[in-house]
Amino acid sequence: MKKSKVNFSKLLFLLLIFLWIIISFFDVGYNFVKLFSESMHWLPLSEFQKGHEVYGNVYDFIVFIGKHTDIKSSILIYSKDDKSYFLGRYYLYPREIRLVLNKNQINQILDKSNFKYVAIDSGQINFKGFIPIASNSSWTIYKQK
Repeated sequence: MKKSKVNFSKLLFLLLIFLWIIISFFDVGYNFVKLFSESMHWLPLSEFQKGHEVYGNVYDFIVFIGKHTDIKSSILIYSKDDKSYFLGRYYLYPREIRLVLNKNQINQILDKSNFKYVAIDSGQINFKGFIPIASNSSWTIYKQK
């Protein structure tokens, strides 16, 4: 009786190891094929194009802000997307940023805080004490007078 239990457990253990090895070979093969198929898409792209592929227009907006603002400045960003804040924290460092999701709150925040720049991701808004310094069809950056 004891021998059959030991043989069964050894057989089960060997079967599990065999399955593990087989699955590992398929996994390595899949990753090897995927390496070439994905490389063909990503290798010829520039860093900007890769960022746009991954994050979309939010990345373009953050790069636009980075090009038109001073490194050590504070920026109030109005955007409809929370990604702007998190990407901004990463790509705009050491700039201090704050995100506003509601247009009505912008003037209230500007009255209480001292921001050097205001970046808007849709259209244009007139702010007291700010002048537009850069804009394109979608985004506008304002600088404090």
